Amino acid sequence: MSVSVLVRLLEAAGYDLKVVAHGHGRTLEDILAGQRIDRAGAMRLDVHVQGRKVASLFRERDDYVLKYERDVATTDFISLAMPVREEAWRWPLPGKRGGI
Repeated sequence: MSVSVLVRLLEAAGYDLKVVAHGHGRTLEDILAGQRIDRAGAMRLDVHVQGRKVASLFRERDDYVLKYERDVATTDFISLAMPVREEAWRWPLPGKRGGI
């Protein structure tokens, strides 16, 4: 998944994204450093709330997927439109099948 796709997903979820100065929270460099490659070779992005990892964002077949960690409190949601739940949130790739 490209960073531009991630930015569009977060903006669609209501986030007003901007680069943050060092020492004032997570910076773009911090976010990009949180990316990692899983065993299948897919890129994963760790999603944090108040400095704690709460979810992972990744691509799975024809979907983008946001999966919350098992021990996340319901107050640690990343968006009002995507509350904490056990089931993953899914978005189809552009030009692929229907909704969430």
